[in-house]
Amino acid sequence: MAIILIGNDFASQVYVNNKINACDTVGIKSLKYDLSENVTLTELLSLINTLNKDNSVDGILIQLPIPKHLNKELVINSVNYKKDVDGLCSRNLGALLSGNPNIRPCTSSGVMHILDNLNTDFLGKHVVVIGASNLVGKPMAIELINRFATVTICNKETINLNLISSTADIVIVAIGQPRFIKRNYIKDSAIVIDIGINRDDEDNICGDVDFDDVIDRVSYITPVPGGVGKLTVAMLMKNTVLCFQNNIYNVV
Repeated sequence: MAIILIGNDFASQVYVNNKINACDTVGIKSLKYDLSENVTLTELLSLINTLNKDNSVDGILIQLPIPKHLNKELVINSVNYKKDVDGLCSRNLGALLSGNPNIRPCTSSGVMHILDNLNTDFLGKHVVVIGASNLVGKPMAIELINRFATVTICNKETINLNLISSTADIVIVAIGQPRFIKRNYIKDSAIVIDIGINRDDEDNICGDVDFDDVIDRVSYITPVPGGVGKLTVAMLMKNTVLCFQNNIYNVV
């Protein structure tokens, strides 16, 4: 797996190191490319094109976020879909939307893995997804729709958000607001999946959900850190193996 890191963002460096360590653990060779924050779009696309053509590289990961002067959608879609270990290019997202996914976005597939291991029956369940990004919220909603859940997608502009989320059997949160979700957003015995990772005013890592405030209301809740993040990395390893198989068997 080739990992492209642009700039010196501390959090991104930590995430990349975690992914490299995971590769080492499971026996996947990782190649790290450190690029300047001022790298041009032409230079970046040239590197991606070289990696696309390199038969020894099975997967390509571009650590997000990337600098604003780069066209994120263009960069993501410049990766060969067979090597798109993040599952975020238009072709892979389109396959997920059609209900016939190959490489699935890591975070949403990690959440589904958690819910499946709780033996969740999605039929008739109301799931509220708070956050509508292309990276997490939208793929998450599609995964759930494909499993015949009833899905409501909310965002920061949603009116009476707590009234909507408090009707949900499952609440999935990815909004980047530390401890935003309180107990009045959650109904009794709901399952809460916290995808957010933030630092509070005291520089402590926390999620989008106020864990201590809701813990006595929920049936299950994922912690931050140590919850969805670990599954995201695990799904990245799985996707790298799938990309390897795609390349070996020349999957169309």
